[in-house]
Order: sequence, then C-alpha cells, then structure tokens
Amino acid sequence: MGRYAPLRTLFLSSSKRLFASGATTLYRAGSGSNALPFAVQYLMKSCGLPLDSALSAASKLRELGRDDTEKPDSVISYLRSCGFNKTHIAALVGKQPIVLSMNVDRILKPKIQFLSEIGLPRDLVVNVIIRNPQVMSRSLDAHIKPRCELLLEYCKDADTLAAALWRCSQLLVHVDNGRFGRNVECLIESGMPKDKISRLIGMQPRVLLHSSDWMVWVTKFVKGLGFDPKALMFGHAVCVMASMTEATWRKRIDIFKSIGWSEEEVFVMFRRQPYCLASSKDKLLRVVDFFVNTVEIELKALVGRPHLLLYGIDKRLRPRYKVIKALASKNLLSEKKNVLTLFALGEKKFVKNYIAKYKDDVPGLMDMYLGVDAMKKGK
Repeated sequence: MGRYAPLRTLFLSSSKRLFASGATTLYRAGSGSNALPFAVQYLMKSCGLPLDSALSAASKLRELGRDDTEKPDSVISYLRSCGFNKTHIAALVGKQPIVLSMNVDRILKPKIQFLSEIGLPRDLVVNVIIRNPQVMSRSLDAHIKPRCELLLEYCKDADTLAAALWRCSQLLVHVDNGRFGRNVECLIESGMPKDKISRLIGMQPRVLLHSSDWMVWVTKFVKGLGFDPKALMFGHAVCVMASMTEATWRKRIDIFKSIGWSEEEVFVMFRRQPYCLASSKDKLLRVVDFFVNTVEIELKALVGRPHLLLYGIDKRLRPRYKVIKALASKNLLSEKKNVLTLFALGEKKFVKNYIAKYKDDVPGLMDMYLGVDAMKKGK
C-alpha cells in the first residue's frame, strides 16, 4: 500500500482542485449557494469568505455539517469579543482554516490573553495574528512565551516590544531564539549600549533575524569605518549593511562613484547618513539630477548633506524649490542663506518662516507650495 501513497495523495489533491473549479463554475453559472457543500456555505456566510477562498478553506477542514457548528461558532464569537471584525475573521480563516477547529478555552483564549497581559494593545494582537496566523498553532509554553520573554529581555518596555511586533510580526513565529540572542550579544560585544539595542529592536527588528556570522562581519566592518558603537548612527549603519550582501554593497558604492563622487566621499556620506546608500539607483539619480541641473549646485555640496538624497522630489524638494525661487525673485531671501538648509527644515518651520511670513508679499505662495493650479482654483 505504501508504494502507492504518492499516487493517492496526487489523486486527492487533484480531486480537490477539480471540485473547487467545478463548484465555482456551477455557482457562477447561477446554480445558487444551495448547490455548494454546507461547509462552503458556512464559511461564506459566517466568516465572510468569498467563494474561491471558501472552497479552498473547506478542503482543509474536516467534515462540517449543519449540526456540527458549535465549535466554529464559539471560535467566531470569541474572536469578535477580542476585537476581530468581519474582515479580520475572513483573513484569518482564509489563511488558517484550522483555527475554526480549535478549542477556545484550551487553545485560543490562553494565547490571546497572554499577549494582552504582557502589554500588547488589542489592535496589535489582532494585527499580529492576522499577519502570522501560524502563531495560533504554536504551543504557548514551548514557543510563544519563550520568544516573548527573549524579546522583553532586550526591549526596555512593552511599548518597544509592541513597536517591534508591529514592524515585524513574524518575530513571534519565525524567531530562532539562539540566532536572535547571538545577534544581540554581538551588538553588546561591539560596544553598543543596551538602550540603543532596545531602540534598534523597536525600530528595525528585522536586522536581528540575519545570520549570526553575517552580523559579526557587519559590526566589525561598520566599526572599521569609524562609527562609534555608542552613537545612534552605529545602529543605522548596521541596519543598512546587514540588509545587503557584500556584493550589493560594492554595487552601491560603484553607483555613487559613477555619478562623480570619489570612494572616500561616499564613505563620508555613509558615515553622516547611512541610509543614503539604501536608496534605489533610480531615486538616487533623480534626486542628484534635481539638485545639479535644477537647483544648480555642485555634487560636492551634497557630500556634507547626504540626508537630502532621502527626500522625495515631488512631495518635498520640488514644491519647496518653487517657494524658494518665488521668494528669491522678490529679494526676500538673504544672499547669505544656504538654500540647501531650507530643503531640510522641518515642515512646520518651513511653512511658518517661508510661506506664512511672506503670504502678503507673494500672493498665492501657499497654493504654489501645495501645487494648486490658479486657473482651476478660480473656477
């Protein structure tokens, strides 16, 4: 019998696909929902799944009859009491249909209560479960608790943990405790303070999911570039470097050099703003083109202000440049003023000091900044 097992599996799999395809065709042809198995009807009506998803989910559940809905009904009721709306339930069941077969008191409630008790907001608990429904199938004592305890050991508080899970919800599912711990220890050994590590976990948790050997190489390389492990920029540099391979890093350097900077200048820029090397080639070329050909500044001026390479052209740079040109045309800007500082100025300060202040001197300045067409406004 064993030698035919693969054929049997293939046959059953093919049958399910044929059933799903046939049922979908019948339903859409107007046969009505009564032509569908009860489980499919239940998933559509009670869980909000569309037909295709309901057919797929039903094939992964044991037989569900009209007199056998007590458990799935209790699951849906409990999820609603925990803040899951209809869309959430449809997403969860669509990804993990087996959740409808779980015992509420023994399996679901202890896990959700634990996540709430460690300080995670209810909407975050829902978000984590929706994005990684496998967490509901993991053991609370053997998997979920140890991972949360490990994360809390290095996070300064529950808010930091919440921020980390919001940005990387798979921390509860895919984290290798050994790797995560080794990567944190690697940062500690490099001289990075624990409060900076906690902040890194909250802001860029994915960096600690890389291989431990790679993290060791990255921290040594970043320190070799002159970054101080006690400074905030060290963590940013580690994040940027860890997200690339050594070959990708070399390609990024070559892109900057092809624009006209020397390798030494590229490293100066990286030390001042590590994320400038994380920009895509297309964005980098567009921003450089804007500053060199539109604003008419020299490339070397950007070496000291690499943060300017991170701004969006259409949302920030171009609108501000229109305002700068308008003010300059009326001699409202000091000749000593470095216009590059205006691109980096905070939004509120820019509007207050360079738009609201001169609204009477330059009519329509705010409309110009917001991109409002004067002719359309007059209609």
